[in-house]
Amino acid sequence: MVENISSQTLLMLFIVIIVLCIPHCKTQLIYYSEGDYYDLEERIVKLENGPNIIRYENKGQHRSMVAFTALLSKDTTVSSNAVVKYDHVLTNWGGAYQRSTGVFTAPYHGLYSISCSLMSRISDYANVKIVKNGEKMSQLYSAGDTFPHSGQTLQLLLNTGDKIWIENTYNREAELNDHASYNVFSGFLIAKL
Repeated sequence: MVENISSQTLLMLFIVIIVLCIPHCKTQLIYYSEGDYYDLEERIVKLENGPNIIRYENKGQHRSMVAFTALLSKDTTVSSNAVVKYDHVLTNWGGAYQRSTGVFTAPYHGLYSISCSLMSRISDYANVKIVKNGEKMSQLYSAGDTFPHSGQTLQLLLNTGDKIWIENTYNREAELNDHASYNVFSGFLIAKL
């Protein structure tokens, strides 16, 4: 019976089988879920933009990631009323923190979380403030003789170009105790507005 089937009939049968089977095939080459599509798109954009910034489209909305964490790599003496320059940068997504100046500049208008921790050397106390464009937002204190550790976290509405830094409050030097673990300045964009 198979001998009586022509090659044209076999070809038609093969085409019918392919047409019936392809819609039920679940290979990645044919089907992607929406989540898979956006994950793949984000990975491609990360590769194109390098390690400092992630930008990706998600259902028509532009999202940007900004986050930084910087520490002091060694015991540091900060001059009176000077900016603390956190030299050991762990994270700087978006490139908004400048190690050479100690200043974070908001790249977008939005709600940010800004944090700072402080520990003075055992021989002295220290007092620093979180500053936004020259205005004190908050203050931290660390007493001498006991190694007390203090910290603050603020949620601030920042405009594009606003500057945040940590400054020695006193009219004398501040000696900060550190080995890349105690004195930290960090922040991140909660929501772009």
